[in-house]
Amino acid sequence: MKGTSWTQEEIDLAKKMRDSGMNSVQIGAKINRSFRAVKSMLRRKNEEGKFKKQTSQKVFERTCLCCSKPFLSLDPKRIRICVNCKSSEIFGGIYAK
Repeated sequence: MKGTSWTQEEIDLAKKMRDSGMNSVQIGAKINRSFRAVKSMLRRKNEEGKFKKQTSQKVFERTCLCCSKPFLSLDPKRIRICVNCKSSEIFGGIYAK
């Protein structure tokens, strides 16, 4: 089942509301769309690169548990092994891309 297409005015309005701090439920109520439709459209537009909300990610310096070399990690609690070690034969190359 497919609903009505989004107009450019609706997309721009939803973007402005999202940037002002409103959530999908509030935006949907204002423009008469379901929150799922709003959430899906905003996610789809972000993936297309038409507009992106600014996010700041902290980067932490960690010491690899395998080779003891320093590396940069986005999640210091979970990422404890550097990419070089993950893609090496020690891990059987299971993380190699």
